[in-house]
Amino acid sequence: MQRIKTLIGYLNKIMTISKSKYIIVFILLLSVKEVSSQDLKLWYNKPASKWVEALPIGNGRIGAMIFGGIEDDRIQFNEETLWTGEPRIYSRPGAYKYLDTIRQLLFDGKQKEAEALAEKEFMGLKSNEGKKNQWVNKILQYKKAAEENFGDSK
Repeated sequence: MQRIKTLIGYLNKIMTISKSKYIIVFILLLSVKEVSSQDLKLWYNKPASKWVEALPIGNGRIGAMIFGGIEDDRIQFNEETLWTGEPRIYSRPGAYKYLDTIRQLLFDGKQKEAEALAEKEFMGLKSNEGKKNQWVNKILQYKKAAEENFGDSK
């Protein structure tokens, strides 16, 4: 008889736990529907005036920070291939030959000499940035059309 009472007690606990789980799952499903029905628009009352207030956009490889407003907009890109047209070559042939010398200069407290040697012989090759101004000027040509067609009342 004691075994039957113990077994019934265990079953009651299991049923109570199961009911609790179903209730929790039901509440979670209701909250998901509420979140999915929200209007997903970004709207700001004033333009970002500093970089830390900017809107970050990107996909993990290429990105930008947008700030400043319509008349004084600024888009700060972090991807130089937009204006160079090709990826940067990071390796410098023979750079490893200068590593020990650079380290020794640093150990000797000759920071400026180490930096100069590293810049000249060790750091990755600089990209061709000559096309950057052309690219920026081309983008700025579209600014006037954007200003004329902009309207937040639509």
